[in-house]
Amino acid sequence: MGTRYVILGQAAPAATTETELFTVGASEWVEFYIYYCEEGNAAAMIRISISAAGGATASKDYIRYNYPLSAYGADEVGPLYAQGGYEINVYASTADCNFTATGKKYIITGA
Repeated sequence: MGTRYVILGQAAPAATTETELFTVGASEWVEFYIYYCEEGNAAAMIRISISAAGGATASKDYIRYNYPLSAYGADEVGPLYAQGGYEINVYASTADCNFTATGKKYIITGA
C-alpha cells in the first residue's frame, strides 16, 4: 500500500447548493481534514456530508448540518476517513464560503 499526502479537493459552492468536494477512487481510502472559512461579513451555516457516490445525500450522511460559521470565521473538522466509492459534499448558506480537503490518500494494491 502506498501513501500520498495531497489536497483532495477545493470548492466555493454557490449559496444553498450542495457541491462535491471530492470523491474517493475505487482502489483508495483516505484520511482527511476539511478546512472551511467565511470570507464575507455575514455569518453562515455550513453542511458537510459523506455518502455513497452517485446517491442522494441522506440524513445519516451528515457530519456537520447547519453548523454556524461566524463572519470572516474559519474552522476545521477531522481526522475523517472514507473508502473507495464515497463522495464528500459541502454546502453553505452564503456564496462566500470556501472548503479545502487535505489528507493522506492510501492506494490499495493487491488487496
